[in-house]
Amino acid sequence: MADILTSERQQRWLSGLIVLYAAVSPVSLSATNIALGIIILAGSVSLYSAKVVKKEGFHGKLIVMMSLLFLWSVLTRLLSGSPLDKEAVSNVWEYIPVILLPVFLNASNVKKDRVITVLLVSSSIVCFLGILQYLIPSIVYPFPKQMIREHFKGFFSHHLHSGGFYSMTTILALSLALFWKCSDYRKRYLWLFFILNLSGLVLTMARSYLISVPLIMLLLLYVKNWKWFAFGIAAFAVTTTLLLTFPNPVRIRFETLLDPEYRSNKERVLMWKAAINMAKDHPVVGIGKGNWTKEAKERYFPPIEKEYDYKIMATAHAHNTYLTVLAETGFIGLLLFLSFWLSVAWGLFSKLSTLQNGCFDYVLIIGTLGSLGNLFVAGMFENNFGTSVILLLLSFLIGLSMGKGEGVAAE
Repeated sequence: MADILTSERQQRWLSGLIVLYAAVSPVSLSATNIALGIIILAGSVSLYSAKVVKKEGFHGKLIVMMSLLFLWSVLTRLLSGSPLDKEAVSNVWEYIPVILLPVFLNASNVKKDRVITVLLVSSSIVCFLGILQYLIPSIVYPFPKQMIREHFKGFFSHHLHSGGFYSMTTILALSLALFWKCSDYRKRYLWLFFILNLSGLVLTMARSYLISVPLIMLLLLYVKNWKWFAFGIAAFAVTTTLLLTFPNPVRIRFETLLDPEYRSNKERVLMWKAAINMAKDHPVVGIGKGNWTKEAKERYFPPIEKEYDYKIMATAHAHNTYLTVLAETGFIGLLLFLSFWLSVAWGLFSKLSTLQNGCFDYVLIIGTLGSLGNLFVAGMFENNFGTSVILLLLSFLIGLSMGKGEGVAAE
């Protein structure tokens, strides 16, 4: 009897920690990391106490592929002659929920719909505060300023990080509102969450996600049925027309998309050229994981800047996920990177066939796949798979989706 009570307490503790993780994700990166660390500790204790490691949702293939990806990253660093440091093993921590959360879910009694609801409520509150500050700039909160030069960044360090985060919560809220067979009461709240998160996303002015999210939204509407798709096309056309007709900050951001002389556009093209040159010089192993900034400044930017008579200011990465991976880790690294994420996507897609249409697990996978597809598209213009804020939420959603849930098996 004592063992049973202990097990129940451990389940409640672990469940509470998972809910806490969802609550703090939109609020603090540090708190998210701390919550993840405690979840790993509590989950390990629970599994050890159970004396049997339950394997439902435990994907050994992904562990192997992830290990190969990071071992190769470390190897490219060593081959380049650079010392091993944080850059060599960056993002390992952010991938952990993909592997461990499905296992830990078996040791908890948490309900996934509760976790996602807490996540959406928390992100919606942050977006609402940002909207208020945008409408009434004089409002002072007991929090860091959320609007920086008309870009909504929430509680994160950069508006592009916020853009990636709220692109996923927007797609997740829309997926639930469209496909989840729940009460009308819940549906109304889901639509409210969708509107708030979409508003926050628009205020980030993150152009990459203002391109990728509408594409995924239209795809979701198309999957729903042709009436919803037609409505989406009409709503998108009207909204775009209004935004581009009347003066507003979003219109200015959209106008920059087609301006080849706009600094951000011009620098992206030049950085892509530098990345391609790196890949040509080091096609197999690249320049070494984490060496982009050093190599770009010292070897690859100077001749390009001289040719175009233009000083490149942004130097952190190539502003393209795929070119950054290719330049730093070669075509082998890019192949491992794509193989891992495509395997994740295929695993989620395959699981859909085992679930009943409309159950929560089914819809959660749709939202997660939509979020991943959105990041794939935006990754052509941003190094979003190298951002902790984005990776932690993405891997959390994937881990939840892979874990055993309460979905009804399809007949």
